[in-house]
Amino acid sequence: MSGNMDDEDDPQHSQGPAPAPLNLGRLEVEAKQAAAKLVASLLQRPDQLDKVDQYKRRVARKKASVEAMLKTAVQSQLDGVRTGLNQLQSAMLDVHEMKQSLQEIEVNYRVIKPLQKSLEGLKEENNKFCQLAAAQENLKHIFTVPETVVKTRELIMEGKLLQAHKL
Repeated sequence: MSGNMDDEDDPQHSQGPAPAPLNLGRLEVEAKQAAAKLVASLLQRPDQLDKVDQYKRRVARKKASVEAMLKTAVQSQLDGVRTGLNQLQSAMLDVHEMKQSLQEIEVNYRVIKPLQKSLEGLKEENNKFCQLAAAQENLKHIFTVPETVVKTRELIMEGKLLQAHKL
């Protein structure tokens, strides 16, 4: 990832060609022509003029229905956009917090790095101390070997072989 926010060349982020801009003047003309054809088909005979009010009410109801559906669709889109913006804002805050945390870690690392070098001597001394403690423990066992041999012989003579083995 190059860090470039423009993923136009990335096929995974491509959403196809951009939609053509709406030509509202052309759409209005087409709607008026369609309405004129509909009115002409509805009013072909003189007796159909009596039903003009009924046709008007039907068209008004249909228009109100279409407007309600359009309003619902637009509201749904707005809700989706609002949710998306809230999620983006939350993600942006999270990224900002992570950036600050990483900066703090970097500062702490810079402080700790010199301490590591100064503790090398302490580490060496600790190793020597551990070796000394092990050597002292081994010396205790070496100095008690003659006593252990005597005890082991006594236990063998008494037939206590398991206890002799434990020593």
